[in-house]
Amino acid sequence: MQPEPRRTSADAAARAVTTLQRHFPRTFPRSPAPKVPLKVGILKDVLARAASLGLSERDARNGVKLWCRGQRYWTCLVEGAGRVDLAGAVAGIITAAEAEFGTSQEKTRLARRREQIANKRRA
Repeated sequence: MQPEPRRTSADAAARAVTTLQRHFPRTFPRSPAPKVPLKVGILKDVLARAASLGLSERDARNGVKLWCRGQRYWTCLVEGAGRVDLAGAVAGIITAAEAEFGTSQEKTRLARRREQIANKRRA
């Protein structure tokens, strides 16, 4: 009999995202739908409901953190776009500085990826 595969915090974060998508589909839409900007302070709202969703505080926190990383999230940070709460209602607007942050995060990610590809070619 084989031992059960070890579960990582990344697995737990991915499961937390799936739980958030199931309970809050307008706030955490499934791909290929674009992500939407989350309201400032949404983590506090998620943590307040974590236990009722069957999530530990750590998993809920890591799930939101995972959700807010990557191209799909950073490209939704467009100046003037509405931020949404857990119900999917508008709860704020993206500022110019926040939009610029999203753009810089994506540029940094692309630069890192180009460097990784270049390093593989050299090896």
